[in-house]
Formats: sequence, structure tokens, C-alpha cells
Amino acid sequence: MPIEFPTGGPGAIIETMIEQRWGDALLRLPRNTARTIEEARASFEAGDFFRIFYPSLQDIVGGVLVDDGTTHGWRCLLLQRNQILAQLETERNGRPLAIHMGQAKDGIMQAMVLANQLDGRYLVDAVEVPAIKLCALRLCPKDAEPRRAEYLIPYEPDASGLPVYTVTRVEEAMTLLIPLAKRILEMSEADPLSGG
Repeated sequence: MPIEFPTGGPGAIIETMIEQRWGDALLRLPRNTARTIEEARASFEAGDFFRIFYPSLQDIVGGVLVDDGTTHGWRCLLLQRNQILAQLETERNGRPLAIHMGQAKDGIMQAMVLANQLDGRYLVDAVEVPAIKLCALRLCPKDAEPRRAEYLIPYEPDASGLPVYTVTRVEEAMTLLIPLAKRILEMSEADPLSGG
């Protein structure tokens, strides 16, 4: 398998969720079939963990898509009987933070399938920049030092202008993302309602 997931992600996350009173949130997920927390404990599983990054517009304007030292936390897919129900986001320490049920949970899975078709071995992370509506996998060659992203695979609901479900070199992506980030920053500075 060409893609691998970073080490250090939270372990036993379903147990942690239940211990921290997230069990009811699991039971309320659409398409969930568990009726009790015990059924949820037995039927839910967490997929592989990947890091999630939220670079700022200023980072992007400066040409930095991701600084490895500023990872926000971890995400994984929550599954029940091999069906994706949601994405779970945790803090860096593994504490559950949010459950995402939107389109991105299916989009990221499609992007991972595409990433698995590449030649070479890659570590997978995710990048989101809400201000430019970017949602993408970030692929770094496994043995490269320093660790630098080589490819992005934008996935729905991405609306950044990059082609979704297309393997794009990071340098190419940045030629579109930098001017977009600059434009949004300039507009926010000129808008008296935004406090700029």
C-alpha cells in the first residue's frame, strides 16, 4: 500500500469517547444502528489516524502550506460495519474535539483510494483552509528529509479552484492558492465591517 499514516495518533479512541461522555453523540450519528452505548462500543471502530492542519491565509501567502510543528490535532474515520458514519477530530493529546458528519468524510475516503494508486510510498495528512474552502490530502514521500509535501489531492467539499480528486503537485497548487489567499486578505482589510 503506497500510503501510510503518521504514528503517534490516539489509541482506543472509541473507549475514550465513551469515557468522556461522547457516547450519546455516537448514538445520534446518521445511519448508526447501535441502540445503546454498549452496542456502540462493540460495533464502532476508528480508522487510521492522520494529522489535520489548518494553515492561515498569512501562512499560504508566505508560501507555507503546512508547518509540521503546528499540527492542530488528529482525525480518523468513524466506521460501523465498514460504513463511514463520520470523521472524528481530536486535539493533539487525543481528547475528542468534534464529530464531522458532512460531505468531507466521504470525500477524504475517495482521495485516499486515489492516493493508494500512486507509485512510491507516502505519509498522509489532511489540510483545511476554511477561508479559501480548501480540503485536501497532503502526501509526503515517506523517506524524505526534511519532510515536505509533494502532492495534494483536493476532495469535496473543496471549492478552492483546485481540481478535486486530482493528484496535484504542491508547487502547482500554490500558484493558485497564494494569489487567492492574498485577494481574500486584501478584501478583509478593505472591509470596514470586518474590522480591517
